[in-house]
Order: sequence, then C-alpha cells, then structure tokens
Amino acid sequence: MNEVRADSCGPLCLAYISGASKSECANLANTSMRGHTDPLGMGSALEALGFRHVAITSWTKWEDLQNGNMVLWWSNFPPGTPDGHWSVVVARSAEALCLWDPDIDRQRWMPRAVFESRWYDFTRDDDFCRVSVSFDRLRGAP
Repeated sequence: MNEVRADSCGPLCLAYISGASKSECANLANTSMRGHTDPLGMGSALEALGFRHVAITSWTKWEDLQNGNMVLWWSNFPPGTPDGHWSVVVARSAEALCLWDPDIDRQRWMPRAVFESRWYDFTRDDDFCRVSVSFDRLRGAP
C-alpha cells in the first residue's frame, strides 16, 4: 500500500461525509504524501465507502450545486499558500455558499462572487474546469 497523508482536505471531507476514519479515506482515495487527492480518487473512495450514483463533473454550474456536493476551489490557507482545496457544500442561496472547510473544521459562508472567482482547477491538459463531486446516500440509509 502506498503511503498517504490523511490530514489533507480530501480525506477530511470524505470522513466528514461518511463517518469513516481519515486513514481509511486517504487510502481509498489514493491521497499522495503531498496531500493531493484528485477527483477520480474522491469518486472511487465514495463508491468504496458505499455511496451510489457518484458523479464527477468538470464544469459545474452554480445552480447545480447541492448540499453534500464536494467542490474543488483555490484556498489561501495558510495565508500566502494558494492551492486546490476540497470542501463540502452545506447550503447555497442565490448569492452565497456555505461550505464545511476542513482547514478550519467549521462552516463558512462565502459570497457567490468570491467563491466563483476561486472555484477552478485545471485538467491534466491544463484546461480550465470547475470540479464538483456529487453522490446519493449510503446504501441502506433511509
């Protein structure tokens, strides 16, 4: 088994959603020692944890964001270190988004304009994209 880093945002979001351990989530998502978890790893981990209808979308619209989606955006935490960052959508209105942010272990509201200006990543071909991961409840859950 590859060494992984369980304290990074990807495994922390998976643990938040599933209740599984951070280590298990990091292993299932194939998180690197540098803390990188790509969208396919997030999707594979969700499926392994029993979630169904997992969808990875590379060009998500604001209107399509739902509670529980995971989004990949550019954070600046710690200050001066902008990087791709996974968070969980907790609520969305027409003008703001509430995320559970694993860096601060709490929910944070962000105006739509601010979030949309930081909601991007790049594909392996350096194409611009807006990534989200959606899924249905655990199997057997009501």
